[in-house]
Amino acid sequence: MADDDSTARGRCPNCGQAVPEGELRLCQMCRSLFCQHCEVYGYGRFFCGVRCRDTFFFGDGEDLQEDF
Repeated sequence: MADDDSTARGRCPNCGQAVPEGELRLCQMCRSLFCQHCEVYGYGRFFCGVRCRDTFFFGDGEDLQEDF
């Protein structure tokens, strides 16, 4: 017999919590999946963590040219 729960469940790669697959989001920076419990909101977008949020706004610092 089929399950009564028709919602497909997935696991958040960040925290491992089981969540409906439709609730997993894609990070704007690293393209990884995350759930609403892990999400960090900043600059009008949702990110998988503080590091991706800060990199989105401040950059990664590798744009400096060292050979002048």
